[in-house]
Parts: sequence; C-alpha cells; structure tokens
Amino acid sequence: MLLQVVCMAEGGIPLYSRPAGPGKQLPFSVISSLNGVHMFGGGQGVELLTTCSSAGKLAWRNFHNTMLQHQPNLLESRAFRVATPFEESPASWKPIHITMMLVTDDNQSSEAYLQRLLSSFFDAMVLLVGLEDLANIKNVERLKRDLRSSFQLLDSLLCPSELVADITGCADCLVFPQNDLLQECLRGFVSAAGNALGCLLVRNRIAAATERWWRLLAGEVVLLARFISTLSACTSRDIPVYLPRTSPNVPYRLLTFLLLPGVEVCLLCGPQPSLLHIENELLERFWRPAFDTLQLGPALSQRGFVLHTPLHPGVLGLLLVNPSLQQSVCSVQPHGPEPARKSVLSLESRRAALRSFYLFVTETYFTSILDAAKDPNPDTAHVRASTEVTECYTCTKRYRCYALAEGVRLLCVLFSTEVPTFSLSSASHAIMKSVAHLL
Repeated sequence: MLLQVVCMAEGGIPLYSRPAGPGKQLPFSVISSLNGVHMFGGGQGVELLTTCSSAGKLAWRNFHNTMLQHQPNLLESRAFRVATPFEESPASWKPIHITMMLVTDDNQSSEAYLQRLLSSFFDAMVLLVGLEDLANIKNVERLKRDLRSSFQLLDSLLCPSELVADITGCADCLVFPQNDLLQECLRGFVSAAGNALGCLLVRNRIAAATERWWRLLAGEVVLLARFISTLSACTSRDIPVYLPRTSPNVPYRLLTFLLLPGVEVCLLCGPQPSLLHIENELLERFWRPAFDTLQLGPALSQRGFVLHTPLHPGVLGLLLVNPSLQQSVCSVQPHGPEPARKSVLSLESRRAALRSFYLFVTETYFTSILDAAKDPNPDTAHVRASTEVTECYTCTKRYRCYALAEGVRLLCVLFSTEVPTFSLSSASHAIMKSVAHLL
C-alpha cells in the first residue's frame, strides 16, 4: 500500500505532500532528512533512485531532465503524431527542476513500478496546471494554490482501486455485446461535434473510443479516465486540460456528458463546438439508438465482458492485456454476479492476487512484453519467442495463478484450488481462445 507522495521544487522547497489516508502523514523533519540525503547524492554526481528497509520502501524521481518545447496541434494536424523531446533544436529546451518522493510500506514493490507511479503523479500535475508553470516557477505560493486542483487526482492514484491501469499501463476497458452499435453512435457524435477526439466511459472503463483517442499515449488515456472518475457527478462539464506528453503547454477542452448514471461520453476538442450546442442538438440525436444497450453498462461492469462460450468453472478472475492496443480487461467476477455464499476468496482478495501475480510475472518472466508491442519486426519476434518464457504458474494454499503470453497479448488467470495443477495449462489455453477477440 502506498503511504505518501511528496513534491519539491528546486532547492528542496516543498510544493505539497499527500498521504494515502488520515494518520499516515510523515513528519516534516523526516521528509527534510530524506530529501537531504537525495540532494547530497546529487551533489556528489549520484542519482539516488530507491532505498528500502524492513518497514518499507522509498523512491525518488528527478524531473529536471524533462524538456519543455513546442508540440504540434493534435486537433488541427491531419497526420496525428507525437513529437519526441529530441525532435527540436536543443536551444528550445527549458529544464524543469521538480523532485518527487514516494513512500510505501511494501518493501517488495519493484523499482520499475514505483518509478511508473512517480511519472503518473507528475503527469497528473501537468494535466491540470501545464508544463510551463512547472518549468518557470515565478511564485511558489501561487503554484501551490494552482496545484490544489490536482489533489483529488493525486489522492485517487494513491488509494486502492478496482482499476488495473496503474500496473498495466493500459486503459481499463469494458466490452459490450453490441460494441459495434456503440462505436457507430460515437463515430457519428464525434463527427458532428467537429471531428474531435471522443470516448465512452462506463464506470470509469472505456467502452468505445475513436481511433484518434487511441492514438494518444497510453498514459494520457489512462490519466484522462482516472481524472474524470474523481469529479463530482453532474450532467455536463467543460474543463481545460493539458495532455502531459502530446500537448503540455496548450490546453484543450475536455467535455463530458452524462448519458445514464455511471455512463459518460467525453470529447477532447478546441474552442468549438459550444457545450450548449452539443447538449441541445447532438446528444439525444446520436445516443438515443444505444439507450437500451447502455442500460446494461452498470451490470456489465461487474463482469467486464460477455462470452459466447462458458468459462472454466474454477476461474475466479482474469486479466487480459494487449499493450499494442493500449487496452486491458480485468474481471474478478468472470461468471457474472455470484450467489450469496461464503467464498474462499473475497473480491478484494482476488483483485489483490491478480495484481500481485501480474506484477511478478511481467517483471520476472515477461519483461519485454511491452517491447514486443512496440517492435513488430518478425525477426526479433522469433528471437524473443525462442529465448523467453511464454507460460508460468504459481500455487498457494488459497488459489492458483497461470500466465500465458501469445504474441503481444498476456493473459493472467486466477483459479481456485479445486483445479488440479496439471490442467492449468490446458484450461488457460482454452480461456485465451475464448477471450482473445476482446482485445
């Protein structure tokens, strides 16, 4: 469990400190001492990344190497692309001096996982404040006030969630049985709104999205969905946001419209169209045909998907990830709502077991599953296939887990102890055939 994240400007000036819950705030003297150790290492030419003890683990991340530069306008450019930090002249770079520190009581957390979380915290700041204000801190107190708008999002990243995007780096998705209808409604709605970027969120999971929405970086897609989940319920919103990597300096309008309780359609656009025009002219016209389908959303969110063939009865949960599409599906109720009986594993325990197993196998055996998604070269894929593990499993007294990699897909299945070890492989392969079409 995460305990606290601390953000400091150059010279160790604290910008904020967010604990995971009440009564878990580290004393200021401890924070100062830990930051002093990190600054001492930096003065000696050493960058301190992590340290651990029997009580927990600590990770630091310097963002002074993050560069501020001009980014292309994603809404006006026909060829959608993302500029990399090295496509501009070095003369246009401006260094950012921000240090973030993360404290957790789980000393088994990997360095890679903690560093990803620190990147997410920094991106959350950029999303609502912009990179320009972080690069040119003219008034620390004013920046502190501006950063308060990101506290809800930061607290959400600190606390446990039903979502798994923080460990997979891919967006949490929900697969409707009539997904083509939702895509068609969304496509027409977005086109009528001026060809913006759009997605349909059901209980904080993406049920449909335009092609240009998926062309955003995975971290931006995940962060936008997480940000919307932290907002108080209302019928519509118009919020300026920055895209941390694609457009960190030019804000765009994030428009959201409530279709049903727990179901929202979101647009990312420029100055036009107006919120009133979409509400009065477009919303009902394009989404009325999908009303009956959308009503299934809240109930379907418990399961995450619907299959034409039944799953193995011993399956307690599964996690399917496709990094090449930046999408994942996770369910701890794969058979649907279960009868009211005492289960060996609660839903929270199932979710914790799947998360722990996924982190273990991706950081131990499937370390290049993300690289495989980025490198479709068949020659390198053959080398990976001949040298890497494609299946693994673990058994405990309460459950059994099996991981199976096929191409760029990774499937993690949680089984009950009633399933014998020798049948885990055949059952997992059968499940992969059943669920592979979801992503």
